This record gives sequence, structure tokens and C-alpha cells, in this order.
Amino acid sequence: MSNPLPRMPGSYENVSMREYLSWDFASSSSLREFAKNPAVYKWGLDNPEPEATLPPTLAGGAMALGTAIHALLLEPERFDDECVALPELDFRKADDKERWFSIRDSNPGKTFLRPELFSKAEAIATAAKGNETVGQLLAANGRQELSIIHETQGVDGEMVPVKARIDLLVESPDLNLVVDIKTTSSGGSSDEFARTISNFNYHWQAGLYSLVCRERSDLPDPQGFVYVVIETTEPYLPEKVATYLLEKNEHVWPGHATGIKPISRPAWAWRKDEE
Repeated sequence: MSNPLPRMPGSYENVSMREYLSWDFASSSSLREFAKNPAVYKWGLDNPEPEATLPPTLAGGAMALGTAIHALLLEPERFDDECVALPELDFRKADDKERWFSIRDSNPGKTFLRPELFSKAEAIATAAKGNETVGQLLAANGRQELSIIHETQGVDGEMVPVKARIDLLVESPDLNLVVDIKTTSSGGSSDEFARTISNFNYHWQAGLYSLVCRERSDLPDPQGFVYVVIETTEPYLPEKVATYLLEKNEHVWPGHATGIKPISRPAWAWRKDEE
């Protein structure tokens, strides 16, 4: 028996990341994991990770940094709903350990940021906003962190529930765009990010999100999928933020976001698709 839908198919704003992750449907992330190894993917479904119990100083920071940058750029007014900027804590001290456990238990499902990580996220988000093209995209008419439930037809003819969370859906008289923000520590040049797209199958995400928008009557048909690629290494400068339109696309956006450059996967990736 299939799981009941947590909400009716539709597009929803102001959905917390915790609620979105609880929707047990196919997503671009789950499809990428399934493609790597179906057995490992199934094991992960049967063995979900528990809530974090370790002090933040002992946990990885890349995912937390990305979450904070997204919140600061797209929904700064909802930052406190998604993230917690921690005070200075010394986990060798019993009082600070207790303070941490109290903060953690009072903020289930939120992302915790050590002070230095929060400061880094603020600096990177400020640099990204200072990039002219990113500023134009953020200022355009659109919807941020749009969570979608949709049913699409599978290869066997059965309807398959899928979910998507679009960072920014720009709705313009000139052009409708799906915008996705990616952070990287390995460089954001077109050659480097083209390899990243193929290595992590980001183009599958672009395909799923575009399909969902095209098939839903409450969403515009997008003419382009744009990546905003933000480098997370110092110095944090607007010049270290790049914007790319996936694949060659004859559409332009006159008067808007003129810094967007076309990008395509490397030739070897296309050849691999044909094998």
C-alpha cells in the first residue's frame, strides 16, 4: 500500500526543510542515490540517521554552511525558523554541554551553526548579493524555496508521486527561470562546474524540476534552468560568484541578468550517456 500524500499535489511556500524532507516521495536527490547503488539506497531508507547528538564542533560544516547561505539569500526573514546561530560554547565544560543539549532539544530539525560558521555564511551571502547578476535574479518577481508535490506518469504507466524544492522560480514577462543555488569549495569556473554537474548528476535535478513545472498548471513553463555557483573559500567576493544557464539555450533575458553564461556537460559525459 502506498503512503498517503502529506498534502494534496500542489506548490507550497513557507514549508520548513524538516517537513519537506519528511515527504516520502522520489526526489532528485533520491534518484541520484538510487542510481549509484539501489541496495545501498534501500538500506538507507530502512536505517534513517538519528537526530544529531554530537556537539556541532564534532560535526561536518559544509551542509550546514550551504543551508545557512540559502536561508540568508532567499528567505532572510525565516532564517530563525531554519537555523540557529550558536553562542560560543566550550564542550569540555559541563554547563556548556547542558546548554547545547537544551538548545538542540528546543530546536528540532534546525541547522546549528557555530559562531565562526555563521560569520562565514553571512560574509558569503553578502558577497553573493553584491554580484550584479545574482542581485537581479533575487530582485525579480518570483517565489523562493517553493516546495512541490506532483504526480507524474512512470515508465509502466503508473502515477508516481515526486517532490521538488525550487530555490527560486523567477516569473518574468521576458522569461521564466528555475534558479538553483550551489556552493562549492573546488572552484566555480565553467570547466570545473561542468564536471561537477556530470559527477553529481545535477542535470537530473534540472530535468525533474523542469518536468514538474511543465506538467503543473499552477506553475509557469520554464525556458531555462540557471545555476548560481558560489565559492566558499576566501576571499569572499562578488567576482567569485558565477551564474550559468544549463545547456545551450536560444533564449535570452533582455534587460535582466545579462551575466548569465551558457554551460553544458563535458563531451565525455554525453558520450557516456550513449554507451
